[in-house]
Amino acid sequence: MSHRTIDCHQSCKGICTSLEVASASEQKAIALYEELRDQCNYPDIRHMIESLIAKRQEMLRLIEETRTKVREQFDVLDQVQAGFEDL
Repeated sequence: MSHRTIDCHQSCKGICTSLEVASASEQKAIALYEELRDQCNYPDIRHMIESLIAKRQEMLRLIEETRTKVREQFDVLDQVQAGFEDL
């Protein structure tokens, strides 16, 4: 497994590099597992691969939920900051 350096800033305004990389990784894994499943004709193996796909899809949903929460938090912070700037 290769090691990546991710430049992560807390002021990313909801466009979090770490979440983007994690999401892309999960999407690639899902696509790979779907391809393997489609080529497999052994029921037990297909079932196991379906389980892996479901777990990766759940992880992708978690990443998307986290991304949404981060965006909402930055929106609130922006509104608070704008309120002070209007004074």
